Amino acid sequence: MFSLVSSEKDSAPKLRPSLQMFLIALVAELISLLLISLGFWNNVGTPSDSLTIFLICVVLAVIMSLLSSILAVVGLARYRRFKVHNALLLMVSLLANPATFFLAISVVG
Repeated sequence: MFSLVSSEKDSAPKLRPSLQMFLIALVAELISLLLISLGFWNNVGTPSDSLTIFLICVVLAVIMSLLSSILAVVGLARYRRFKVHNALLLMVSLLANPATFFLAISVVG
């Protein structure tokens, strides 16, 4: 009746590796964008609390955006199926990366 070992019929259909990699990169980029928005529009507590939350959010957003960029580059190099999607995701992750923004400010200013 019930078994601890899953059979082929019980398991969900598996996604292709190219789609798995793209979805992971997309989720990482969405988390990065949410962290950026949380860091900029945070009004909690004292100014030092706000600065701490801002810095933590920016560091985590940079890490998530870097993960998304790496996965998009690997997806571009390895899989042809989502080439356009990975290229767009790479552009978004590079342009929305807080490190890119701060680098542009330091070069211009």
